Amino acid sequence: MNRPLDVSRALLSVDLAREPEFRIGSLRVCPSQRQIMAAGRQETVQPRVMQVLVALARAQGAVVSREQLIESCWDGVVVGDDAINRSIAKVREIAEFAGTRHFTVETIARVGYRLSTPAAAEGQISPQTQAGPESPPRADGVPAAAASTLRRHGYAAIGAGILVAAIAAALVARIWLPVSRDIGIAVIASGAPIRDSLAAELENIAGARGGLAFSNGSGAGPADFVLNVVLQRFGARLEADAALTKRGSEDLLWSSSLVATDPALLRQRVTYAAFRVLACATGASNDVRKLDGSRLRLLFSACNRPDFDGADDLAIALWRKVVQADPGNARALAMLGFVEAGSSDASEDETPSVLARRRIARSHLQAALAMDSNIGIAYAAEENLLPRWRYADRLDLLDRGIAHDPDCAALHAMKAQLLMDIGNAEQAINSTRRAVDLNPASTLFRNGLITTLAYAGYATTAAAELKDAERIWPDSPMIEDARARFDLRFGDANRLLRALDNGTAIPNMPTPWEYSLRDLLLARAQPTATNISAAIDAARRLAQHNDPQIPLQNLVYLGAIDEAYGILNNPRALVRLRHGDTDILFRAYMRPFQRDPRFPVLARELGLLQFWQASGLWPDFCDDRHLPYDCRQEARRLHATPLPRRS
Repeated sequence: MNRPLDVSRALLSVDLAREPEFRIGSLRVCPSQRQIMAAGRQETVQPRVMQVLVALARAQGAVVSREQLIESCWDGVVVGDDAINRSIAKVREIAEFAGTRHFTVETIARVGYRLSTPAAAEGQISPQTQAGPESPPRADGVPAAAASTLRRHGYAAIGAGILVAAIAAALVARIWLPVSRDIGIAVIASGAPIRDSLAAELENIAGARGGLAFSNGSGAGPADFVLNVVLQRFGARLEADAALTKRGSEDLLWSSSLVATDPALLRQRVTYAAFRVLACATGASNDVRKLDGSRLRLLFSACNRPDFDGADDLAIALWRKVVQADPGNARALAMLGFVEAGSSDASEDETPSVLARRRIARSHLQAALAMDSNIGIAYAAEENLLPRWRYADRLDLLDRGIAHDPDCAALHAMKAQLLMDIGNAEQAINSTRRAVDLNPASTLFRNGLITTLAYAGYATTAAAELKDAERIWPDSPMIEDARARFDLRFGDANRLLRALDNGTAIPNMPTPWEYSLRDLLLARAQPTATNISAAIDAARRLAQHNDPQIPLQNLVYLGAIDEAYGILNNPRALVRLRHGDTDILFRAYMRPFQRDPRFPVLARELGLLQFWQASGLWPDFCDDRHLPYDCRQEARRLHATPLPRRS
């Protein structure tokens, strides 16, 4: 039976170092070690997740509000819903530890959360103060079954017999409960402005994904690698030289020099630069601790590429070398398949070379998953090999990948793109934020967050994110791309015009598109009838290339809705849209296009209407109160109508 909640106890800040061990059913929880144990398995969990588990367990089955969780686990610092939702999701994963459902976490709408155990384990949420005869784990860490076996063989005696039993139990526990710990990195920093907080900042951003543990100083904790940061001042400028080595070796694995005038900004730049390469290297190795110097240098060279820049011939060559040097490394093999898949995107023309590269990528991915089915990046790569219009198959692959590897940031970023493709911008924002939370050092994921926010209609929030990203990465091509995309539709049209006049091209933009976009920028900066007419004419000319992406958006932006629908009467343009970026249809400035009664017919021809109807994942615009039609009724009506034949 659930006991009444001691409110004063529940609101106490959760200090893991002072929390006693306790049990939830057959699950043993050791907060000070951040460990959970059951069924012969042991695992270390993230600090915040352990705090939330402790707070819920304290409540003894009573409801804990989100405000109480913030008070006890975040020290009262206001955090967003995403942070709490992520922690609750992780606690629910713990509930399924070792193949057994030890407890459930129930969401009480608009109130909070409640942790409860199955009926058979009722009342077993308790501190680990005494280990009774029916206690699955004992206070000395020996599983009950092991202790019973020892007693049967005469080890449970007094005096010297107890000592023998303790030693034997420790050995048995070591065999039955293999210790898995995070990769340890000792941070040695000289220079007062960053020395005391660099390790803490690295530990903070590592907490969202786990796997990495940072300590301040070479003697603190079981470090596997050493990050040495030397700070120098040159007038108003601060420079930090960062170097990574394996502990006990002087072989340089990675280095970088970062500059800033503000110590806090410099610390942030060092943090992100180090975290990005460490997260890549540890995620692309079965166990980075077991690699020798030459294999480590190969791995860090592959990881030290600019943010996807990634899927080019040099990246493929580097990852191929990593795999050749460590052929049993399933994660490196999956990473090779990922960059190969990225260089043979399914939306490209099916030339023999592209088809061959896809076959090679798929064989590498299948081999990696045969060795380890939990590698998230392999599922991300497989999704990349599917045509864009196979929405259901893409969603299934990404969801399976996230179920196997929930901390794979690439999976969440790719799911955000899929959600934009099918019109679910609000959910896409959550997915892309999750990707950034898991790897805040990635300019690729930050670019995705900025553009997703802007295209979903949150231009002010996107502008703030963009400003922060430009402060951290002033020379990043990815952030420059985000700035150009933002200014094109939402920001300073004159700034982008000046860049074009000075010969600075819009990143990743084909020349014919740039000409049309320049006319659009003129119409935005000076919306005269002449400029608007010229921009519409430019969009018409660009539409003759059979690629509707830019002309369609420009025509809608300029109010020429009939002309926008007209360019999709071209079957080739429609095919290009179906195989390309349907997300353009669901951007905030495309709402007049969506409100037109012709839109459901277009959605059917693109396969979107069928997907919405089958999956129940209706796009956000269907809830628009100004919509002159009902999405679901139109889907039922059109379902009974044959698709028109197109020549």
